[in-house]
Amino acid sequence: MSFLAGQIYNRELGRRSFVIVTFVINFHWMLLRDPVEANLSTFFYARVHHMDNLITLFSFHASSFYKFCAKCVPMHIEEYNNWKRRKMEVQNKYIVIKHHIEDAPKESNFEVKTGALVLSVEPGSDDIIVKNLYISIDPYQLNRMKSYSSSQGTISFAVPLNPGEAIDGVAIGKVVASGNAKFQKDDLVMGTFTLAEYSLVKEGNILRKLETSEFPPSYHLGVLGFNGLSAYAGLFEVCKPLKGEKVFVSTASGAVGNLVGQYAKLLGCYVVGCTGSQKKVALLKEKLGFDDAFNYKEEKDLNSTLRRYFPDGIDIYFDNVGGEMLEAAVANMKAFGRVVVCGVISEYTSAGKRSSPNMLDIVYKRINIKGFLAADFMNVFEDFIAKTSDYLRTEKLKVIEDMSSGVESIPSAFVGLFKGDNIGKKIINLVMGWLKLQKFFEKALKLHL
Repeated sequence: MSFLAGQIYNRELGRRSFVIVTFVINFHWMLLRDPVEANLSTFFYARVHHMDNLITLFSFHASSFYKFCAKCVPMHIEEYNNWKRRKMEVQNKYIVIKHHIEDAPKESNFEVKTGALVLSVEPGSDDIIVKNLYISIDPYQLNRMKSYSSSQGTISFAVPLNPGEAIDGVAIGKVVASGNAKFQKDDLVMGTFTLAEYSLVKEGNILRKLETSEFPPSYHLGVLGFNGLSAYAGLFEVCKPLKGEKVFVSTASGAVGNLVGQYAKLLGCYVVGCTGSQKKVALLKEKLGFDDAFNYKEEKDLNSTLRRYFPDGIDIYFDNVGGEMLEAAVANMKAFGRVVVCGVISEYTSAGKRSSPNMLDIVYKRINIKGFLAADFMNVFEDFIAKTSDYLRTEKLKVIEDMSSGVESIPSAFVGLFKGDNIGKKIINLVMGWLKLQKFFEKALKLHL
């Protein structure tokens, strides 16, 4: 945290005593747009020419600054808020693709753009403006970025993205302006928003209001969101496991796979997961309670590997990867085994590479293979939330979140999904620092009162 304090001259306000707090220029709305001078006598002299170019800030010792702020802030907070309300336009950062992406994504495929956005809505409209707090990073988005994918014509949330068009996705944010009577300022909402600092949500978009709960809001993007529902419904509704059955999970340290393994263990199944590093293998076995796990990158023959871990065969295979792993799993299934296909991330990046399991195995072993989407099972959503919440309260279910900060980190975070960089649910956190800032001002005001 950095602080700028002293006598500041501004064309609109004249000479005033101000405190400006900035977290590496994340909070642009807190910085004055017009040129200002800071005359801090014994401390330093700085000139700010634009809100993005603030440099050389002085850091006070925390305890002494609290006392200083307790005197300074209350005197001018109303005046500052009035000034801020006149400055309703922000420079909003968002992400676009430069061109269609047919293979593995690269950071160079994306571009961070900035556009002006007025933080108000027309009277009588149903529009809402949301300050994004948490953004979900999901591999299915790559299929939207292709010139063509079968998913584009079959599911509503996978509509194609055009080059230069702002990318949208599932996110959680706080309402900053609303013309919709169902949503008020400061409501916490979840929906499909522009992957940006702020999002204009037009009439007709589906929004869900999130009530205050004992769990962090980010959980609604992962363990209490569609990732959690995918794990819960895919395992219990599609596969219908029995206690003691042998369960194999691919991409087991990912957003869905880690939950599948934990749910299966809570039921009393024998669970083995595969993942892409020894660090992740240790996580599965030591923290998440998997019976065993292996690093597929160190295995030369996946068929033999699965025979080693499942000498009597696999009852349930929860597939998140497709490709050669699906072929090897089918070859090692028991009679009447169940394969549920949640994702095929290995095939998203190679247009010509498709898995081809042995059809004779499927016929003679009577293997049931089924694909599904979480949206198919909204009828069990309440049951899923109730049971999962109870597991979280009793700490029977562990939550793994992998967070990056800032809109600029979206391209690298997305690319990292296909390199296996993430552990657990990948989320972009746009609220880092805001809670610290809020607590700081609360403490300062308490000292003053």
